[in-house]
Amino acid sequence: VMAMAWCATVALGMLKFFHPTIDGATILFEITSPLHWNWIETPLFCIVGVTAAFLGIGFQNAYLWISRTRRRFDEIEKNPVLEAVIVSLFTTTAYSGSLLWLETSNSELLGALFHACEPNGPNCTGTGVEYALCANTCSDRANQFQIVKTLSFVLITKFLLSALATPLRVPSGTFIPAFVIGGTLGRLFAEFVRAALEPVLQQGPFRTCTAADLCFQPQLYALLGACAFL
Repeated sequence: VMAMAWCATVALGMLKFFHPTIDGATILFEITSPLHWNWIETPLFCIVGVTAAFLGIGFQNAYLWISRTRRRFDEIEKNPVLEAVIVSLFTTTAYSGSLLWLETSNSELLGALFHACEPNGPNCTGTGVEYALCANTCSDRANQFQIVKTLSFVLITKFLLSALATPLRVPSGTFIPAFVIGGTLGRLFAEFVRAALEPVLQQGPFRTCTAADLCFQPQLYALLGACAFL
């Protein structure tokens, strides 16, 4: 425990010294919006948690299977640099020109997934990922299912390409990619529920909390999905 604490302290000091983020902050992003929830959402929390956990297990099995499969090819096994170049070219080609969401860095995408959308808020203008996530809120949810389709595509693409790139024998990590996949799943689930159950959410016990935006907050589900995926 002391060794881990010492390593974390040294790493934090180095981050503070080199300022790797653009604004000079030590952390990549932070959650500043209040996370409200209602007891009615408890079953939905369980669904997101269980689904993200099983998806995380599937992700682990997928990249372990890919790693074992690669060992059968002698040329790839003996040339890890060639392997990294091939996978990099493939993933770059798959990402480029497809969607702004996929061309964005994982850190920026994760920050957008954890961000709250406010009607007539600052995210209602612009062309970035946060604006794309908040487009439905800003436009009175005219295209409710468009965001669901986009998030589904992002989830599948990130899952497959991250599983392909994770076993590479280069310095990298699985923490941020795993957080992005889980966060995308959680946000996708919340957006789908809000879009599919829009008439129901305007009635009964849901009416009070949805009117005040105190329940079914997509950023909360994104956070829950990211944590459960790990």
